[in-house]
Amino acid sequence: MDSPSLGTFGTTNEQGAPQVFLLEPEKLDADGGLPANQEWVRALLPIRPNQTSGYLKVEDLEIVSTDFRIEVDRSAFELTVYAGKEEFMKVPIGLGTGETPTPVGRFYLASLLQPPDPTSVYGVYAYGLSGYSETLLDWKGGGVIGLHGTNDPESIGSEVSHGCIRMLNEDIEKLV
Repeated sequence: MDSPSLGTFGTTNEQGAPQVFLLEPEKLDADGGLPANQEWVRALLPIRPNQTSGYLKVEDLEIVSTDFRIEVDRSAFELTVYAGKEEFMKVPIGLGTGETPTPVGRFYLASLLQPPDPTSVYGVYAYGLSGYSETLLDWKGGGVIGLHGTNDPESIGSEVSHGCIRMLNEDIEKLV
């Protein structure tokens, strides 16, 4: 493939979790795998700008799939998790403010962290997402957007974060 390189990715991401990518679904077969003769696959990359995609060498990947997906309804402040076509859970959330909005787009869970202090602003668990804040460039972790619990349950249902998606601790525990 004769295209410019966007960079290289190690086997772990910046949070120390295994490096993961979201493969373009139209390139997968009915079982979620790749055709045997395919050398490269297009994937959504966890880099700026958001929604950047690139090609990865199939021989360098371990392909795994999931039937779970998450959808966020910003106007209703709701997050819905689907297992296949079935709704698994629907919960209230908090989103970014007008000055630090939660970015819009297609993202995926890139890492799972358990904060050392469950009473911190991140709550009991935090997922690092593949997306970045479009307004905060020098934030912790380079501005990676998270999906996390909270120590402020009253903040759910409003625009309160620096761009992350907040959930009640009991809801993110169920998600984990």
